[in-house]
Amino acid sequence: MVGTRRMGSSDRDYFRDERRRRISPPQPPVTRWLLWINAIVFLITVLGTTRAGGASALENWGAYTVHGMLHGQIWRIATFQFLHNDLGHILFNFLSLFAFGRFAEEWWGSRRFLGYYLLCNLVAAISYTLLVLIRLPLMDDIAQHLVGGTAGTYGTLITAALVAPKTQMRLLFPPITVTMRQIALFTLGLSAALVLISFLITLASGRGAVFENAGAEAAYLGGALAGYLFSRKPALLGRAGSGENYKILHPEEFKRTKKVVQPKLHPRSELNTAESTEVDRILDKINRDGFDSLTAEDREILNRASSGPKK
Repeated sequence: MVGTRRMGSSDRDYFRDERRRRISPPQPPVTRWLLWINAIVFLITVLGTTRAGGASALENWGAYTVHGMLHGQIWRIATFQFLHNDLGHILFNFLSLFAFGRFAEEWWGSRRFLGYYLLCNLVAAISYTLLVLIRLPLMDDIAQHLVGGTAGTYGTLITAALVAPKTQMRLLFPPITVTMRQIALFTLGLSAALVLISFLITLASGRGAVFENAGAEAAYLGGALAGYLFSRKPALLGRAGSGENYKILHPEEFKRTKKVVQPKLHPRSELNTAESTEVDRILDKINRDGFDSLTAEDREILNRASSGPKK
């Protein structure tokens, strides 16, 4: 006799999909594409590097240099952001973007997040140019080059630390649990200390930079500073709200706010026809992608829909 097993609610496709989303939430589109582009460009760079250790064609024509910009090679403003010096460089940016990109993109929205990421890197290039032109001891060669989206990665980390400062992450090495805020403070503090120490030693000794990448790191911090400004004043990039709107709901908070997810609409709400259609779209979005996918505007419409008419 063949036994049968009754399907429980947890076996349904919806619940299996929901469990998968909670265990490994999918990366939003811009973050996902940035990861892919960085990985592919790095692979092409490695394959194109000469055995003697010379630079590849991508580095020669894509890295940001003040000399190149003065000769009208403006494409370098965009191309340098996707090039990396070595495996350690891309691993840091790749893993950081993978870990923190979702937080930043969900808060900014995909279109603004892309602009934010590119702007942080652009400010790093501007900072690099200024440091070279004033002949800072760390950077006395106009032919030096800048590569990498580290400034954009720093900006992503800053946004994540502002919108979810107490969110905890488990590090692989060392195996400790830290908050977003602690990660941001340690990473940026270490970078600033490296630049300061190198600058002081270089100034005192009169020789070249003690840390080879200290000049570029100083430029990255310029981009990080811009990221902090944009995150604190999001209206500069067209995102409404700040302060109290620094909020990302996570699965455990979702459980405590079920009434918001499935609002009971009153017969006579203040929503017009267009907004009623928006409510249907938002509820479908929750069922499909989870509550974390909602924007601030989506949540505002749900709250007004559930509040009913004013008396």
